[in-house]
Amino acid sequence: MYYCTYNLGSADYYTPLIFADYAMPIIAALTMAKLVQRFDEKRICVVSMLVTAAAYLLRYLTGDGSVFVMVALSCVAGVAIGYVNAFIVPLALDCSIYSENRTGLQLQGTFTSVSSLLSKISSGIAGAMLGFIQDASGYVANAPEQTGSALSALKICTTLSVAIGAFIAVAIFAGFYRLRHEELERMNAENIARRGITETSGDEA
Repeated sequence: MYYCTYNLGSADYYTPLIFADYAMPIIAALTMAKLVQRFDEKRICVVSMLVTAAAYLLRYLTGDGSVFVMVALSCVAGVAIGYVNAFIVPLALDCSIYSENRTGLQLQGTFTSVSSLLSKISSGIAGAMLGFIQDASGYVANAPEQTGSALSALKICTTLSVAIGAFIAVAIFAGFYRLRHEELERMNAENIARRGITETSGDEA
């Protein structure tokens, strides 16, 4: 809202940007089932994060001078982010399959709960950082105009910081997440077989 009001000159631009952020991910939710039939989850997430980074970087470089380009890039990023968000829980469950295969412990609930908790914590940290950056840049609430440093900070927080965050996220994810679909299916089959043996042994006892 602040970026639209002071950098773009009208709070009305907030509506299409919110539409891109919250409505466009529906497209991802409706198409992800068919997409996973052709590509694995890691590839989809990596490409989606790269598309998000590229879209926001272009917004920063173009300065959102064209409303059409701004909304179009935001819509593209909205779909891409939708894929990433849709795969957060499945990826956490993949990690639980790997963990169970190595330790024998079923921790599906723990993995999904920790994933959700970390998402909430990161959102809180991001909100706090935005407040600190605004204060440091000289932002004055409800002022008719803002200083050049405040406008630059708003622009960076709204566009460039998202691009940088997405690039960092894809580097970390691609480097650490190395599970493949075939490996997960094998591990899951082994986990199920192990549970059956354990349950049978328990019944006999």
